[in-house]
Amino acid sequence: MRDARKHNRSDSPWDDPRWVVKVGGSLFDLDDLGRRLQVFLQRYTPPQTALVIGGGLTADVVRDFDQRFHLGDVPSHWLALRALTLNSHLLASLVPGCVVVSDLSACQECWATNHTPILDPFAFLTQDEGQPNALPHCWDVTSDSVAARLAELIGADTLVLLKSTSPPHGATPNDWAATGLVDSWFPRAIRRLQSVRVINFRTWSDEQAEA
Repeated sequence: MRDARKHNRSDSPWDDPRWVVKVGGSLFDLDDLGRRLQVFLQRYTPPQTALVIGGGLTADVVRDFDQRFHLGDVPSHWLALRALTLNSHLLASLVPGCVVVSDLSACQECWATNHTPILDPFAFLTQDEGQPNALPHCWDVTSDSVAARLAELIGADTLVLLKSTSPPHGATPNDWAATGLVDSWFPRAIRRLQSVRVINFRTWSDEQAEA
């Protein structure tokens, strides 16, 4: 894991440790993604963990439509979020105990029944419109920043990004953005977070897990 720590933790309505885990859309080509993620969640994350899924090929379809039809930032933003909704339900079908939810209160309800919430980004950001520090509508914002926004609002102790690659040792979130590991907005989105970690989940295994 690569860990970029922040010092200003958001106030939180819950007291137990919380993580937000963003699952990269590029990982959908792993045949054992569901099993691997189930092991990771059961053994290495706290009970109050929420998931956000990336776009991968599904969001790339929207990017292609934007280039072909010149949709513009705002329509493309909301179409891409709908693509994330599809991926959220796909992930829920792969990992037992995961449930797609649309708001923060539903996360708490899932935790109370020993389920893991997968946030529907379209529903979540629709409700978050107009709030302080809400995300802009552009391709600079992807599921990385959506996960960071969720982590901020629930006062998560840790944001974990499950990716297909690792950042160079010592690289900063600004470096991550410059190389395309995360979206361009991400360094701003994590300013109020306590801890951010990146895991190369493509090469991760239970035996190689780090505390």
